[in-house]
Amino acid sequence: MRNLAIGVWRLVIGALCAGTAFAECGVRVAVLNGRGDCDKDFDGALTACAVTPERFACTAEGMADFVSKLDNFDLALVVPLFNYAGGKNMLADDATDSAAIRGWLEKGGVLMVSEANYLNVRGWVEKIAPEVKGLTTSKCTSSQWAVLGHVSNVEPLFPVRMFPNVISEGDSWPHFDEPPAGHAAQVMARCSEGKPVSLLFDLGKGSIILTSLRQPATETLENNLAFACLKRAGLKLKDFSMSPVAVGAGKLR
Repeated sequence: MRNLAIGVWRLVIGALCAGTAFAECGVRVAVLNGRGDCDKDFDGALTACAVTPERFACTAEGMADFVSKLDNFDLALVVPLFNYAGGKNMLADDATDSAAIRGWLEKGGVLMVSEANYLNVRGWVEKIAPEVKGLTTSKCTSSQWAVLGHVSNVEPLFPVRMFPNVISEGDSWPHFDEPPAGHAAQVMARCSEGKPVSLLFDLGKGSIILTSLRQPATETLENNLAFACLKRAGLKLKDFSMSPVAVGAGKLR
């Protein structure tokens, strides 16, 4: 039944990109890894979505290589934890690389950075987008150490987390505090205590997603790929809803 439901969603995307799979949509993915094989957490989801990414190291050299190929990608998944860049600046050249990445974002690129609740992890993102500055974080009992810690969608559902309608993840890190009034951050998802764990920033036609989670679930990647596909097409999803999936004639509408 889940495959049927996913198939229905892909028919919607297919209307935009003449295909029923993300590989056919041509969504191009880069994965940047900062430590060991943390990026491998995405392998199951990438395989399920029939996407083969190009991989880069979270180092100044790796970032320079990524920047030189920016136009080859629609979505970049950055997994910097813990020792990105060997303790050095992740951008090879602050001014040049920041301008290049921001230009890519404004044209429709989507950048997702995990573990971004740590300032030393998201500091380089603030050089690309000063709109990100001003965020603070704190621990809560829904941390990865809590037995009952979980993440659920905000209500009403946030469009980027559009399908399936409910995504829960068992573990999480210290979370973001509520963005200050007037801040550019949009809260995508919250923990079981109501603290933000995923934030969205719109930049031109593109977006930055900062998350305190790695979120390697296939459903989450499907959301991000669909979002990148819409962004590239110059479209912004405002709302999405679907009747509950159930067995029986006429139950799936």
